[in-house]
Amino acid sequence: MLEFYRISVYNNCMNTTNIVKSIVALAAVAAVALSVNAADNGSVPVTGSVGAKYANQNYYRGGDLGDETLSLSVGLDGKLGGVGVFGDVISSQSIGTDFGDQYYISAGVASTLFENVNVTGGYLHTENEPGVSSGELFVTSSLDVVLSPSVGVNYNPDDELLSYIVGVSHSVEVAELDVTGHACYGDTELTSTTDRAYYLLGVSAGYGLTDTTDLTVAVDYVDPDDTDNETIFSVGINVRF
Repeated sequence: MLEFYRISVYNNCMNTTNIVKSIVALAAVAAVALSVNAADNGSVPVTGSVGAKYANQNYYRGGDLGDETLSLSVGLDGKLGGVGVFGDVISSQSIGTDFGDQYYISAGVASTLFENVNVTGGYLHTENEPGVSSGELFVTSSLDVVLSPSVGVNYNPDDELLSYIVGVSHSVEVAELDVTGHACYGDTELTSTTDRAYYLLGVSAGYGLTDTTDLTVAVDYVDPDDTDNETIFSVGINVRF
């Protein structure tokens, strides 16, 4: 019993330490972005956001990554030679259980074609298991039309694995809430001989606490073909700068 207590205390301490490290790292990235903005006096604007989100389940491309997670994120957007550039860092820590933490770092370019076709491309670094990481090239495209259809393709050149996702979404204003419904279908290759297909349905409601701060509550239903379906509840706060 004493040994179990020691292990529990150790795991909780490690989770707390990882969360603190992530907060410090993400805060440092945000601080650099703010300093660049201040130094440039707006001549080369860098915009972005910082956020935190709690979810009762953690799913990635239909795969179950554990219960109860706290996700911290920083996103940056800017212009370089007339082309949009972006970078995102997301860190997800398990709460209460030592299921492992996840890290996602992406960077790329973005452009608009024919006035209503949004295209992005870049590189995604993923770590879903401690010490095990992978890199992917990705391309996404979306249309500024009814239901905002989108498609995304990711390719892992090291393992020669392909993933894709297609989706739609629609937003309406209800009272002071920004309500968005979304649906998507995806398929991701796990190995050279196995894959996972899944679909997701969800709705979110966002409320503006201030001009730059939003609170969002969401419910998502995910149904993979290789495991049980699950309903995910989440709440998050996002600050733009």
